[in-house]
Amino acid sequence: MFEVVYLSRKGSTLKVARSIAQELGVEAKDIGTVADISKDAFLFLGTGNYGKPAQPILQFIENNRQQLKNIALFGTSASGVGSEVFSVEKILKKYNILVAGVFYCKGKFLFFRRHNPTNEELEQAKLFARKTANITR
Repeated sequence: MFEVVYLSRKGSTLKVARSIAQELGVEAKDIGTVADISKDAFLFLGTGNYGKPAQPILQFIENNRQQLKNIALFGTSASGVGSEVFSVEKILKKYNILVAGVFYCKGKFLFFRRHNPTNEELEQAKLFARKTANITR
């Protein structure tokens, strides 16, 4: 069973979450609507870059750390270098939670890059989901 949970303030991470969820045949869920995850779920967790991991992400990890056995991270940022996912990965490592894979791409920034993530990047997100899902089966 796969679950896709995301935090998105500008809509870029939401687009990636929907692409991943579509590929996996599940619904992407906003982090604010998810109380907890299933114990046997493989979680795809997404976030934007907000300078440091946003409080909703930290709270979600804290509330679900016992269930987080299988996880992949995805994110978007203005730079597109993945600092958003790597900072979350560091937090997960503190709890001895291994990350199966990461995906990141450029997102919107103010009035710039209004078309990010691009269709090509969304297709890459689907490929990431497909490959990661096959690894875990």
